[in-house]
Amino acid sequence: MNKKTLDIPLKSLIRECSLNPKLSFEHFNYFALKNRDNIHDIFKYKKFNNDFVSYISVYSDDNHFMGGFIPSYNHYLDQLIKILNANVSSNIKDDEELTRILFERINVLKGIKKESQLRYEFPLLYRDLIDGRKYYNSLQYFKKKEPTRYSDGEHYYYSCALMKSMKNFIPTQVKMYKRYIEDRYKLKEKYDITRFNSYIKKNFDLNKLSMYIIHEYLCACEISNDRSEIITYLEKIELYLNNNILDKTVKVYTDTGIEINYDLIKSRAEAIKNRIKSNDSIVNWVLIPRDRDYKKVGKSSTTKARTTLMNHKEIEKLHKVGTEKNSFYQKTNYVAKAVGLGKYKGYVGYIYENGEVILDMEYMQERPSTAKGNAIYNMYVSDFENLSKQSKRVLQNDSRVKRFCHVGNWKETINEIIEREPTESDKYNTNVLIKRLKRKALY
Repeated sequence: MNKKTLDIPLKSLIRECSLNPKLSFEHFNYFALKNRDNIHDIFKYKKFNNDFVSYISVYSDDNHFMGGFIPSYNHYLDQLIKILNANVSSNIKDDEELTRILFERINVLKGIKKESQLRYEFPLLYRDLIDGRKYYNSLQYFKKKEPTRYSDGEHYYYSCALMKSMKNFIPTQVKMYKRYIEDRYKLKEKYDITRFNSYIKKNFDLNKLSMYIIHEYLCACEISNDRSEIITYLEKIELYLNNNILDKTVKVYTDTGIEINYDLIKSRAEAIKNRIKSNDSIVNWVLIPRDRDYKKVGKSSTTKARTTLMNHKEIEKLHKVGTEKNSFYQKTNYVAKAVGLGKYKGYVGYIYENGEVILDMEYMQERPSTAKGNAIYNMYVSDFENLSKQSKRVLQNDSRVKRFCHVGNWKETINEIIEREPTESDKYNTNVLIKRLKRKALY
C-alpha cells in the first residue's frame, strides 16, 4: 500500500475520542499488543519496554476524509534512529543512505567495552541495560513463586539481550539491531496490511474522531512547504466541512488544552487556502537551533563584505557595540532563531515562546555598520512569514509591525516585549511557525 499516511499521537487520540474514558489503558494495550506481534513476527525480538506504538497512521482514502488506521512505520524509523543515537535529518528518507548511517552506529556499538562508553554513545541502550537488570532481578523473585508462569518470560527477555553483563549485552544488542535495520521493509509490508479499523469503529466516537483527524490535517498543512501535499490535505478538510451527517457541535482538545471546534477548523482552513493563493508557501528563512552557529548556514545567510571608510577608533567603537548587541540576544530566552536567505540577508529572527519575533541585523566584524545602523522589527509569529516577504519600506507602514532603533534604552524596550508571559495560544502559534521553518532546516 503506497497511500499517503498521517501520523497521530495515539494517547491523545484515545484520550479525546474514546467512547469510554475508563478504558484508556485497555485501548492503548490493544494497539501495543498488536504491534508487539508484528515486531516479533518479523524480527523474533521484542524491544524491552518499547512497542513502537506511540503513534498510529491514518492512511488516505479517496472516497472519505478519514481513511483507515495502521501502525506508524515512520514512528518505528524515528525510534530506531533515536535508540542508535544516529545523526539524521528531521526529514527522514528511508533509503540506502539511512541504512549506511545506521550501520555505522552498529559498528560503534560493536566497539563498546565499558558502561561509561555505552552511556555516552547510546544513552537509551544504557537505560535498557539498567531496566533489564531490574526486570531480571524481579523475574527471579516471581519465578520462585510461580515457576511455570514465568519460565517463558525469562527466555523472552534473554532473547532481547537484557542481561546483567556487558559482555553478553553488546553482541546480542548488535545482532538485534542489525535485524531491525536489515528487515525493516518486511515490517513496513506487515504494517501496511495491519488494520485497526474495526476496533476503532467499535470503541471510538466517530464525530470526535473525525474532528481530531481533521485538526491533524490542518496542522500538517500549516507546517508543510509542499504545495501538492497541502492541497491533498485541504481536499480532505473540505470533505469534512461539507459532510452533513456528522455532529459538528462536538469539541476536542489538544495536549496543551486548546479547544478544537468546527468554527476554528473552518477559519484555519480559509487561512491556509489564502496562503496557497498568495503563493506564501515558500519560507525565505532557515531555522537554527540554540546550540548551532548561524554562520554554518554558509554564504547564503550573509551578505558580501563591503569596503567601509572608517578610522580605527570608529571601527573599534562599533565592534564593541556590535558585540554587545549579539551577546544581548544570545542571552535572551528565545526558542529558536531564523536566518534570512532572501531580501533579509544578514537579519536574524529571534522567536520567543510568547509569540513575539524580533528581527535585527546580526553584527559582523567585516561589516562595522551592522553594529547599529539597521532598524529592529517586532511582529507576532502568525504574521512573520507574510511580513518577512515584504520590503522594509512596507514594514514601516504596517500596523502589525513595531520598529525601533538602536538608541536610548532599546534593550529594555525589547526585554519588555519578549518577557511577556505566554498564553497557551501563543505557545501553539509559536510551535506552528517553528515546525514550518524546520522543514527548511539545514541540520
